Amino acid sequence: MKQHIAAVFAVCLALVLASALTPPAFSAQTPALASDEALAVYYGNLRRRDNGLPPLRANRQLTEAARWFTRDSVEHRPDAFCGHTDTLGNTSEFRALEFGYLGRAGAENAFCGYVPPADAVNGWMNSPGHRANLLSATVRETGLGYYRRDADGRGYVAQMFAADPDYAPIVLNNEAPSSVSPQVSLYAYSRGDTATFAGLGPSHEMRIATNPCFLGAAWQPFITEQTYTLPTETGWHSVYVQTRDVLNRTATASDAIYLGDGAPPAELSLDQMSTTSPDVTLYNLNASAFHQVQFSPGWVVDDTFATFDRVGGAAMRVNDADALGGTSFQLGGNGVAWVWTTDFVKNVPLVAYVRLKVDDTSSAGEIGRITIDGGGQTYGPLVLHGADFAAAGTYQEFALPFTFNQNPNNVFLIFNFAQTGATQLYVDAISIFSAPQQLNGPTFTWNFPGGNYRGQGIQLRYIDDAGHVSPAAEAETIPRDIQADTTSVSLLAERASAQHPLNTMNVTAGCQGSSSLVVSADANWLRPQIVGNRLSIMADQTGLAVGTYHGTVTLSVPGATDSTPVRVAVTLRVVAHVSTLFVPRA
Repeated sequence: MKQHIAAVFAVCLALVLASALTPPAFSAQTPALASDEALAVYYGNLRRRDNGLPPLRANRQLTEAARWFTRDSVEHRPDAFCGHTDTLGNTSEFRALEFGYLGRAGAENAFCGYVPPADAVNGWMNSPGHRANLLSATVRETGLGYYRRDADGRGYVAQMFAADPDYAPIVLNNEAPSSVSPQVSLYAYSRGDTATFAGLGPSHEMRIATNPCFLGAAWQPFITEQTYTLPTETGWHSVYVQTRDVLNRTATASDAIYLGDGAPPAELSLDQMSTTSPDVTLYNLNASAFHQVQFSPGWVVDDTFATFDRVGGAAMRVNDADALGGTSFQLGGNGVAWVWTTDFVKNVPLVAYVRLKVDDTSSAGEIGRITIDGGGQTYGPLVLHGADFAAAGTYQEFALPFTFNQNPNNVFLIFNFAQTGATQLYVDAISIFSAPQQLNGPTFTWNFPGGNYRGQGIQLRYIDDAGHVSPAAEAETIPRDIQADTTSVSLLAERASAQHPLNTMNVTAGCQGSSSLVVSADANWLRPQIVGNRLSIMADQTGLAVGTYHGTVTLSVPGATDSTPVRVAVTLRVVAHVSTLFVPRA
């Protein structure tokens, strides 16, 4: 048996190959195979827990890549296939990147034929290479793809493993698709110290809620694993966890689970998985008072950063209750210090806000200088005088624009601080923001630097017409009210056809959370349904005469006093025949 398993399995730590892959629109899955995928992830997580390892979070991009590969392994090969290289010559690391996963990926397990989920996991556990992948301590997310051809039963199974240093997932009940009890286990990964200017520190505190705005949720010390009680209503429930580090930088992660006797397979969706986005939309901005705004996903370089150090003169780290993190760097006697990195956003105009204080503001002469070296180009100096400070012993921020230029001959971004007078200078931290952006309304979609937004809290600063900059404040990444892609839909149906017209759109319930949404219709031919963040509106024309019909689909949150229902007007045209017209390609 072991020899047979070894023969049909293949293990590969993927290498990026040269061929380009153009991902097809293959995110749909049959309900039965979607259930197989969910159960295989869950069974694999049970084996991880048996071996003292945390569970993996199902990821949308990895799942799409795995589904594409399993289909490719069956439909695009004339003979049975067993391996990890697709028909375009690429392996799993390349596929993960092409489908949008920007973390570290590469390890992949495969079963070269259709097998039920329990058998797939058992087989992998009995194969040393596959077992090592499944029980890796360095991965946090997974994507599992199933494909089975109806004509001959030929199939393929693949599971991808990955971790993203920008993302710390949460996992409910080891990623079980459903629970019969409202008491579920909640595993929260801690953010690690990534040792980059863009990285957040380890999780220090957390708060938990079933709404994405954390209404009524209190901060508590961070705990990796605990029991959480869901609302008792049958159906899908999303749980949100927000963490923050010692510098109060936040990040939010979520997971969803069905409360009841088995999740309906047709309701299993990619929307229930972790995901990434190239941008983030910010809501309820104060556009009436300000015309420009800056953003930061928590780019704060504290004096405790690994490369923050004395260069010369009298300079040392001191305890300081007013400083971020409780310490600052004291410069005196021509003290010079710096902090540097080689890993940060390049070729993007930015602004550094340096948090400083002095013991004495009476000096009219120069007391300090700040310069930034960005890939071989120097910005500044920003020359400081005692009179530039509003008060002695009080921290304030000084801005210096810069760009970290891509330069193979100089890969360093360096912040330099020098005390040049008789007054001691205290350097606490550097907050880095985008260059000012024009603000034209209460919402703004920010193209996230690096294209990998994963729930990071976004800080903003407003700039008024006189150039004054507001203190940093956390932006709202969730709309307060129910929103839908559109408020009107037109459908066309053939009277005698068994095919029913369908329209789908994205919907959110704002701070209430999409799982709290209820959908209703005022016409009996309307069939609306919510799955995750998607609203499906189907029209059943059975028994309707030729003509035009009007109806309304209403989205609401029962009992919510601060949420206005959204109504989608639906127009259905029932015709005798629908003809397909083919026209020449231009």
